[in-house]
This record gives sequence, structure tokens and C-alpha cells, in this order.
Amino acid sequence: MPSWSTTVATSDFVMLPIRNRSPTSAGNPAGSARAVGSAEEPAAATVATASAAAAATSSRSVRNGIERDTSRLQWVRVHLESAGRRPGRVSGLSRIRTRARRRAGKSSATPYDQSMAAGPAYRIETERLVVRAYQEGGAPLLKAAVDASIPHLRPWMPWASAEPQTLEEKVVLCRRFREAFDAREDFAYAILDPDETRLVGSTGLHLRRGPRAREIGYWLAADELGRGYATEITAALTRVAFEVDEVDHVEIRVDPANERSLAIPRRLGFSELRIIHGDITDAEGRPRDTVVFALLARDYPFTPSAAARALAFDERGREIFLTGG
Repeated sequence: MPSWSTTVATSDFVMLPIRNRSPTSAGNPAGSARAVGSAEEPAAATVATASAAAAATSSRSVRNGIERDTSRLQWVRVHLESAGRRPGRVSGLSRIRTRARRRAGKSSATPYDQSMAAGPAYRIETERLVVRAYQEGGAPLLKAAVDASIPHLRPWMPWASAEPQTLEEKVVLCRRFREAFDAREDFAYAILDPDETRLVGSTGLHLRRGPRAREIGYWLAADELGRGYATEITAALTRVAFEVDEVDHVEIRVDPANERSLAIPRRLGFSELRIIHGDITDAEGRPRDTVVFALLARDYPFTPSAAARALAFDERGREIFLTGG
């Protein structure tokens, strides 16, 4: 596993500015301006008054949003420092951000306005990987990764007993994933290499535990094991869950026999809550136990997950949060 996910140097811990809230439209006086003037030509004085009021409202809204974000930023900083960690800059993020700018066709000097960016995160970029919402066009990559990993997946993933599926079935599956994502019902992601030509695995922020929680699931293709990818992705999704989705807690559920998967939440600071006996069945119908790990929002700043090197983007490709400056 990569050293940053286990023993993180002081300079690796970063402050994550919480995304700016969009200026609210509540109280916008445009409607009253129309009432004073005609339907097509509102009075000039009224328009000027309305514009000034709207500007003042927007300014107050942005200022209040910045103050809220600064307050949260200070809270996270205090908790990190009390845990013996100092916020700093992460050199690896400049490489991630440069990659993102090239993808967007922007120069490094192009300013970015975050004011309208909001979750959910449709795209997440880590130091080595790209995580994005599924698309129908990604079905061939998904099929190739699953087909090459069926013996590896079957002991842990009940759905693998129905593999291999046809390409048409994978297209339908990808479409279903995306529809659920767009409807805010479930957030399934493809894990891809930086060139987005190879599917490394799959992950998700699932709403199975209610709207104020997320459950992280993951699997990797057989030939992608042993590189620290699952830890890297899980740490990034943990950040997104707490800092974009603003949930109260995150869960990870693991088969107690899966030593590789058990190591990931432990490494990232999750607490082991309990073992549920016989709550699911395997491909042969035999009962299986589940180890439940959880991380609360109040404990999150103390964990290595809080220093994950990641960028997140909304549906339009706008960056939701910035890490490390």
C-alpha cells in the first residue's frame, strides 16, 4: 500500500476549503420591480433600486457563505492540530489539478469560480486514478474488467455468480447506474486509469443507511490488486461523503474472511462496530457474516482520510472543492 495512506508526513495533511454555497435567490426583489413598472419596461429607477438591492443581497450571501466555510475550516484545523497534525500543502495535488485543467482545456492561470459548484461529485480525481459516474459508453470496459476477474470476484461478490453477462446487459446496467445517480438514489462509480482507457474496478457511495449516511463499497479487477488502489479510492470517497455530501457518518461492510478489504477501513481510521452473523448469503446460498466499520463526522478530521489527495467535480465539470491550495 502507498505510504501516504498509512504513515502520512506532516506536510501531507491539508486543509480542505468547503465549497462555497450558491448565493440564494430568496429575497430577490426582481418580482417587486416588475410590479412597479410595466410588464415589458419596468421603471428605470425601480430597476436601479432592484439591482442595488440584489447586489447587496448577493454580497451578503457570499460573505455569509465565506464566513461559514471559514468557521468550518478553522474547526477542522483545530481538530487536526489537536491530533498532532498540521495542515499544509500537498505537492501531488498540483499534478492532479494540472491534469484536470488540461482535460477542461484551461491554462494553469485560468481563474475558477466555485460559487455555483455543488454536489454530488460526478467525477473524482486522485493522484493515480479517475473515479466517475457510470456512462453507457463505459460498458465495454466494465465487461472486460469483470470477465477477467470472475474467479477472483465470486467468493466476495454475490452478483458475480451471474457473470459473465453480455455486452448488451452491461449497457443496461451502466444505464441503470447512471439513472440512479442522476436521480440522487445511489452513487455508483467506475474506477479508471488516468487515461480512462482501462477500468480498474468499481466503487460507490450508497444510500442504504439513510440520507444522512453513506456506505462505501468497492471491488478491483484481479490484475489491479496490491497497488493500494482500494485504499486511495476509499479515502477519497470518504472525503467526498463528509465534505461534499456533508453526511453524519460513513460505513464500510466487509466479509470477515476478506483480509485485504478488512485492512482498508482500519488503515483509514474507521472503527469496527460489530459483526452481523448470517445477514447475507453467498452464491451457493450459504449464510455469511459481515463486519461493520463506521466513521463519524466528528472523528473524521483525526483520520488519514482527511488528508486524501483528491479533487471533485460536479456534473458540468466544475471543481467542487480545492485541496492544498
